Amino acid sequence: MDENTKNASTLICHGEQKSHPKVFQPSNQWQVIHHDQEIPKGIHVKIDINTGVKEGKLIDEKDDVSNNEQKSHLSVVQDLELDPSIDDTEELLLDEADSDYDNKSYSLMKDFIENMKFNAEDQNSLELAISTLTDCQFIDNESVSKALSTLRDLSYDLIYGEKITGNKKLIQSLQNLIEKSDHVDEKSTYQKKESCLRIISSSVRNNPKAANNLLSNYKDIVPYLISQLKDTVGMKSDKVTDATLSVIGSLISTKTFLIEFRKLRGLEIIKDIFVNEFHEKILDVFLDLSRVDSIDEELKHFQADIYRILEKQIVEIDDENNIKKLLYVMIEIKKELKSAIKVDFAFIKWLDNKLENENTIKNRDFIW
Repeated sequence: MDENTKNASTLICHGEQKSHPKVFQPSNQWQVIHHDQEIPKGIHVKIDINTGVKEGKLIDEKDDVSNNEQKSHLSVVQDLELDPSIDDTEELLLDEADSDYDNKSYSLMKDFIENMKFNAEDQNSLELAISTLTDCQFIDNESVSKALSTLRDLSYDLIYGEKITGNKKLIQSLQNLIEKSDHVDEKSTYQKKESCLRIISSSVRNNPKAANNLLSNYKDIVPYLISQLKDTVGMKSDKVTDATLSVIGSLISTKTFLIEFRKLRGLEIIKDIFVNEFHEKILDVFLDLSRVDSIDEELKHFQADIYRILEKQIVEIDDENNIKKLLYVMIEIKKELKSAIKVDFAFIKWLDNKLENENTIKNRDFIW
């Protein structure tokens, strides 16, 4: 059985009564294309810009789009020689229509055109991964791991980040994997937890809409992150801890997250961990925090405390890369707080020695 035949015979199940082929099977008649179906090459696809419903059929050269259809549909022909490495591989047939589309129709049309720019292979991979984690949840470790790997690869894209975090069922599935305990297969559970946290982190970083989606669909994420942090106090860093801190760093600039995180003493817990052990990921959180738009007096005091801690730690560190990272965070905090921070004399002396002996940083005035 070849791959196409195999895919055509594979069913996607939505409960006991509803199922459809994994790959859309076109005929000479228009049929609805489900959101989780793969679309084969060389077919005629249209979308109703009033409802967002997609339909497909075999291409017929005799087809003639009526004026009525022009006003309510976008007509798309999937290229027979679709090249996944090129964005512009579909021919978009958008006929001129009346200019009195309402805002909803225009928005749907714009979203559709935007989606057409994305690699068709990636889009299909994303939908398959989401389907695996929501409709056929936890059937086998291999399928779940493959789906998580796909989401992790695609989550760096802003549009895909929004899609991932905006899917409530998917976020609930990721939450279940993150918070799951399994003493029988601890290694697999640990790896899935890390992957889920990495997916969330990369989806929401520099993506405000995705961050808001996540906070809406994962109501308990802040208490969970706090509990994870508490478990790591006084312990060596591991991959799950790093991934947890990456999520915090990615969300820290989101106002609603920061408010709740501060209420639960998240900043103080991070500071306590960092005082006991140098942690590169916590340094990244401090850097993200220094770039928050609105800083109140309490947050200024916290950043000043962090600056003092960094001053003391930097003179004890030998690794040049870590020294540069510490200096960079100190510079960012100093830019924000300016004269509110008085630089310690011992640090200035250490910095002068560094400048003289190794030329680690060219201008110490940034720190002053």
